[in-house]
Amino acid sequence: MYLEWKLGSSLWQKIDWAAGTSTGGIITLGLARKHSLEDVLKLYLRLKNEIFVGRRPYSAKDFESLLKQELGNDTMSSVVSPKLVITSCLTHVAPPKLKLFRNYVPAARKIGDNERKKLGYDDPSHVLLWKAARCSSAAPTYFPPFEEIYSDGGIIANNPTVELLTEFFRYKNIAAQKTILSLKTLVVLFRTGIAPVIKIAVNQTRISHFLKAIYSYGEYLKNMVLVLIKQITASDGSPVDQSRAWCMSLNVPSSDFLRILERLST
Repeated sequence: MYLEWKLGSSLWQKIDWAAGTSTGGIITLGLARKHSLEDVLKLYLRLKNEIFVGRRPYSAKDFESLLKQELGNDTMSSVVSPKLVITSCLTHVAPPKLKLFRNYVPAARKIGDNERKKLGYDDPSHVLLWKAARCSSAAPTYFPPFEEIYSDGGIIANNPTVELLTEFFRYKNIAAQKTILSLKTLVVLFRTGIAPVIKIAVNQTRISHFLKAIYSYGEYLKNMVLVLIKQITASDGSPVDQSRAWCMSLNVPSSDFLRILERLST
């Protein structure tokens, strides 16, 4: 909202490519359906007040009903611009595999059906917006995987900037377009916040070797769960550094790589 106030016009109309993960995917799809920023904020509050209530796991049925109300029966192909990349994760295989829902496919004359399938390009006219949102936000312990296959995109790409840059250049290469990012190119990251770094305690208790081994293993498991949760939900750090380095290598000045975020309190 601040950026729109500074611009004096709609920020969304100035965006050519957009990616979103989890609730970020819901926001991206809401904006793509021409919701205003105020509408998206109200949607966020509805999620908090109507869906994220009580104890986990939350009701997938109620969640899907809300998404259908907000996104209707429109498909990904109904969004002409910008190009959208919504992340999800295929968790019926090990290791899990990144899944991208897009509102576009490369031209048939540029790529064959087999290659398009290999790269994961679906027919966007067959992908409902609300289903893409549901797949992207099926966070473990919060909601079951959609159709027992699709889980939260944050498992692999909580910050999807690198995935978006990869997709951008893949698409341009397929289209055989020479793409050089100019000084007019701007990369903007919107995130819901950065969690504070938590120091993991190391046990120094003097007890018997047997009990100490049991205690240490329990602490190790607890700490590993914490580390995994932090890593899965991380939106800062390596993805941002990689994206910035990539942009700088393409002559995008660091001043044009914007991160919009708030640091969360403890």
